[in-house]
Amino acid sequence: MKKITALLLTILMLFPTPALAAEKQTFRLLTTPENEQLVHYVQEFCDQKKVLLEVSYMGDIDGINELTANSANYDAVWLSNSMWLYRLGSSVSVTDSKSTGIVPIVIGIRPELYDPEIKTMEDILALGGNFGIPSITRTNSGASSYLGIYSALCGSPRVLTLAQAKDEEIGAKVKDYISDNSTIYSDYEELAKLASEDSCSYFYGYESDFIRLNKEYGTTLKLIYLADGVPLSDKPFAYVDHKDAAKKELFLAIQKHLLTNDLQQQMCQDGVRTGYGGQVPYAKKDTFNPEWGIDTSQYLAAMNYPSRDVTTELLNFYTYGVSKPANYVFCLDYSGSMNGKGHSELVQAMNTLFNEQIASQYFIQMKETDLVTMIVFSDTADEGTRIPYRDFPLIPARLEAIKPGGGTNIYAALQNAARFVLPADSGYSNYVVLLTDGRSREDSMAAFYRTYDKQTEKFPIYSIMMGDADGTQLDALAERSGGKVFNGKTDLILAFKTLRGYN
Repeated sequence: MKKITALLLTILMLFPTPALAAEKQTFRLLTTPENEQLVHYVQEFCDQKKVLLEVSYMGDIDGINELTANSANYDAVWLSNSMWLYRLGSSVSVTDSKSTGIVPIVIGIRPELYDPEIKTMEDILALGGNFGIPSITRTNSGASSYLGIYSALCGSPRVLTLAQAKDEEIGAKVKDYISDNSTIYSDYEELAKLASEDSCSYFYGYESDFIRLNKEYGTTLKLIYLADGVPLSDKPFAYVDHKDAAKKELFLAIQKHLLTNDLQQQMCQDGVRTGYGGQVPYAKKDTFNPEWGIDTSQYLAAMNYPSRDVTTELLNFYTYGVSKPANYVFCLDYSGSMNGKGHSELVQAMNTLFNEQIASQYFIQMKETDLVTMIVFSDTADEGTRIPYRDFPLIPARLEAIKPGGGTNIYAALQNAARFVLPADSGYSNYVVLLTDGRSREDSMAAFYRTYDKQTEKFPIYSIMMGDADGTQLDALAERSGGKVFNGKTDLILAFKTLRGYN
């Protein structure tokens, strides 16, 4: 019996059960998609230390809102720019922030248009033509580009003031430049697609993205560093303090790892600079290629980021005063399968968008020039109702009062939506937004696709899945129209920011 007991103990020691096995320490990191190329450095360290790394990706503005509401869910935050940390309220304790690298926001210009004498914003304005810019309300690179443009057109003051942010004459210049000439892109993949086309003469964006683009796609965009002031992102890695000594020790070890000479050299080959003022001590010419207009010995005149209040004023001015007006056609599923959870999620989604107090937290609020049409459908679809701006706040309550019932005919709703799409020369961006659980009868599908294929003005279909959604038909619609599919439970804000961010 003693021999059997000893044997069992030996087996348990060699092959511990989950209950007896040591539980891995978990490290929960909130970071931005703009840091995605660098997260593997943290992952490698955690793997070595047998730490379970959980990573959540959100844009800087969304990340700050998430931390404000749910800081207990995270141990560290790795943003694109320290200016967003300053937007945190006093209820969140974020400490020990250190910059892990510097990435300038620059202009990438097509080589046939490049001239080394292009050095100021006035020189850029003289170029004319359309330009690409990252989403201003979704990305740090876009917001920073916008702040840099505003600062340059304001005469490059030491730092922008609230009075300058409210200056109507300067605002008009910014609006004319961006509204009339810009194409918005949301991420690196869309930048690569735009760069492969001939629609844009130049692009605003991260130096590291243009380096990557030239390497991966063989493009030869030349980089321009404006003398008016270059916005610099500093990639702060900061601790979310929950008074856990062991967790803080782990955080400090990871941060120290990111700042070692070895890691800094590796990050430099990803296009991340390791010092202000143009200092790139680890630069290699295959990354910081002089043929692309990069001079690592050149001192960069850094733009000073404005205060929180000024940044908020300028982002609100963009949302209300600069961005193109949008024409939204919402197709809302009121079939029986949406009863209960699906209907509640739909009403909550509309409240997020049309309750200005909520929407303004994410810079997705509607403006007076936006057009909104509601099409409610089940077995059949109604003809559609255009909602006046003054009634936008009433939309959630009106939708809550409608009771779901009947079957699902997505394609009948989309057929009616096509009638509300405006021509390209209207000055409006068109968005058809489908909120549904995605299970539709198909007898109207062929008729809709015939209508869509004949449509002079094609429109993207953005689907937000509600309830117990089936995305099969929605994926097909997105592929056919160039739209996207979002999960309403997890990606609602992302969905609305995508729609608003393209304006």
